Amino acid sequence: MWIFDQESLAFLDVNQAAIEMYGYSRQEFLGMTILDIRPPAEVPILVRHTLHPALAGPSTREQWTHKIKGGDVLKVEITSWQINYQGRAAELVRAEKAKL
Repeated sequence: MWIFDQESLAFLDVNQAAIEMYGYSRQEFLGMTILDIRPPAEVPILVRHTLHPALAGPSTREQWTHKIKGGDVLKVEITSWQINYQGRAAELVRAEKAKL
């Protein structure tokens, strides 16, 4: 799981499970945006998607492709919630490896 700022798309917090799944250290995550874990072809889709976040409750489960440290890709299922995090509009995101 992680939390990202809806305006800047920067990671604000990340848990140990995400660190282990993606291979980035906590410090690396906190120096990145959610665009940094996406293949370039998906960035425009993600930007459009973040302009219209879920209004209440969890979003539907969606499949995305993410990049892990080293450049390999991983298919994931995402569920997200809009939250207020330290006074900022943010999203809490749960990412799970997609079931093939």
